[in-house]
Amino acid sequence: MSASSSLRSILPVSVKPVTYMNVELIKAAVDKLDSSHHEYDVGRAVLSILRNYFPQNQGWTIVPEFLVPEKKRPDYCIEKFAGGVSPSFTPKVFVEMKSGTGATTEKALDQITSSMVQAIDRLGGEFTCFLIIVKGKQIGFFEYHNDRSNLSEDEVQQHFGAISFNNPQQLTPNRRPFYRGTGSVSHQDDHIGDDMGDQHEVFLDLATEDLTVVKVLEWMRDNQPLATPRG
Repeated sequence: MSASSSLRSILPVSVKPVTYMNVELIKAAVDKLDSSHHEYDVGRAVLSILRNYFPQNQGWTIVPEFLVPEKKRPDYCIEKFAGGVSPSFTPKVFVEMKSGTGATTEKALDQITSSMVQAIDRLGGEFTCFLIIVKGKQIGFFEYHNDRSNLSEDEVQQHFGAISFNNPQQLTPNRRPFYRGTGSVSHQDDHIGDDMGDQHEVFLDLATEDLTVVKVLEWMRDNQPLATPRG
């Protein structure tokens, strides 16, 4: 039993936390992933969840297939709108989704990090953002830095610039939410040129670990990844 589901069972009804799994539509979309394994079904569940925590009436937009000059594009980009004399939409979170029976989570991470180089280069300069990887009901959270050489010099464990939220090397002053999930991804550094071992317990279950998923999503919404360059 997961931490989220075990917590629910011991709390009195009056104080049981409310998450996206208490919304009938979203719960149905997540539960459907047990029997429907298409990326379309994953997208339905994930977008329903994201819109719940990044709402349009609070200045968030979720853009499909964020444009980059190559065929590999992140499935979605969550942007923050700033109004005024010069309105702007600033990318904050990129999302890559795979069906439950499709490519591995590591392949999904490879795909989004390879496209991120193009996606953020068009914004100019050094850039950091958050990444979300979803495969079926499994979701993982990462902080991405395009200054990979700095990460290498600092000996930060990464996967081509993506640092898992449950990596104990906490870079962000606010400290990212730390969790223990399942599954792993390898540490890959294109400046060192070899495998640096694995990061374990990276992914959470959308259905049973919803409390932790919500905690991370809200933290992403309310905080910024560490700015670069680092001292």
